[in-house]
Amino acid sequence: MINKVKREFDRLIAKLSDKLFKTTKFDLFQRKYSNIYDNKYIFLENQFSFVHVPRTGGTTVHNFLLENCKNFFGGVHSAVSLSCNPNKFKYVTIIRDPIDRVYSFYLIQKKFKKLPFHLHAKEGLDYFLKNVWSVRNGMCKFLNGNLNMDLDEKLFDISNKNLKNFYFVIDFNNLESDIKNLSKKLDIEVTDIEYKNSYITQKEKLEDKDVELIIKYNTFDIRLYKEFLNSK
Repeated sequence: MINKVKREFDRLIAKLSDKLFKTTKFDLFQRKYSNIYDNKYIFLENQFSFVHVPRTGGTTVHNFLLENCKNFFGGVHSAVSLSCNPNKFKYVTIIRDPIDRVYSFYLIQKKFKKLPFHLHAKEGLDYFLKNVWSVRNGMCKFLNGNLNMDLDEKLFDISNKNLKNFYFVIDFNNLESDIKNLSKKLDIEVTDIEYKNSYITQKEKLEDKDVELIIKYNTFDIRLYKEFLNSK
């Protein structure tokens, strides 16, 4: 009972702090109490983990794996675990064009009031990029597991090396065909793939100035994406 009361109190304080001072405490609250964005989990060598970067079609793949694969270690938007190196453990992820991914994340946060960065998105894209950790080289952060650290060359190299050691990498632009290829590798019979998207927004045209802003804060993600495409 005491823990429940403390949790609700922490939730209230986080919400008030974000509303009054534009902090990001509600995001920290969610990460503390729901294990979202976990980067310290441990799984077995015969299992595999899905690194679920936001706005990459991951909900569809996550649910598909949960329903069809016994060796899937299910997490909630898990990053690479700092306890399980991709050199030894199996990981699956989806890679998407960073500009499209970041803008998609911005649009859903702006539209849905219950999301943790809604107030920041309402202030505009520039403010959003300056204050939200997962839209500043977020793909690399999920791939190296150091979610709270800004990217540098060393962390980029870890991200890139980890990606190359993944068990399977899905290209967002070939989502359906890559899911089928992954299914073959996992010996899963595929009939229909049920697409899931908890947050749907209308597409908005990206202005040149918005593209430049996103590039400014995502140079490492863009490098990673280009290297991924060149390696295919």
